[in-house]
Amino acid sequence: MNIQIFRYNTITSTNDEAVRQAELGAAEGVCVVASSQSQGKGREGRTWHSEEGGGLYFSIILRPPIEEQFYPVMTLLGAVAVYDTVHTLTGAVPDIKWPNDVLVNEKKISGILAERCESNIGPAIVLGIGINFVTDFLTEDVRANATSLSDISDEDLDFEVVLRTLTHCLSYKYERFKSLSNVNQVLGDWSVRSSYSRDKSVRVRTRTDEFTGTTMGLNPYGSLMVRREDGGLSTVTAGDVTAVRALEAEVEESPKDVNDDELCENEID
Repeated sequence: MNIQIFRYNTITSTNDEAVRQAELGAAEGVCVVASSQSQGKGREGRTWHSEEGGGLYFSIILRPPIEEQFYPVMTLLGAVAVYDTVHTLTGAVPDIKWPNDVLVNEKKISGILAERCESNIGPAIVLGIGINFVTDFLTEDVRANATSLSDISDEDLDFEVVLRTLTHCLSYKYERFKSLSNVNQVLGDWSVRSSYSRDKSVRVRTRTDEFTGTTMGLNPYGSLMVRREDGGLSTVTAGDVTAVRALEAEVEESPKDVNDDELCENEID
């Protein structure tokens, strides 16, 4: 994928600008990167102010050759790329919380937001990614559940190194997905990196329901399958999924081991 980066000091939202460019027919691989955002975007319409120096704020245009019902899988692909980026740069072993948060030591270091848009050359997906560099600028309530690259790395990581590693990992995973013409590779990559993929006790909150159960893997469209406590099987397409700790004895869970050759780190120049 040919990466073309547009840089901004301050912008309302990198996703908004990338959507605008996609609607005008911008090519796949166009990236919008900003030092700060006045209205960064999150799930369910949430917005926040992203301070300069606080993180990497990044959106990329993708035009995947798949049917629309598979578009949510692109969020999972973005999470896999972030996982590999964090692991490559710090040696930490992250976790991926379905569908769009990357955690280290159970604290959020990154979030991903995918938006679909139309253009005269066909539909596009804008994949927005934020990675925390520091937590100093976060509000106290958010900081309690957040971490950053500076918290988990012994070195001061250069912005350009992080950006180059992320774009490489994302391009590598995306091109492999396109060459195989199969979302199963993405689903498999996500599953081996996430403790949420199977056998995890979770609480699920959607706009219309709330229940607890055990994760049973992903369906072909990237939705999370959860076996409810009453025995029913639910397909979670949207909502908040959080881990439920046992009251009597906590058992520390971690993602499955990922082989080095499954990571993109060895491909980086």
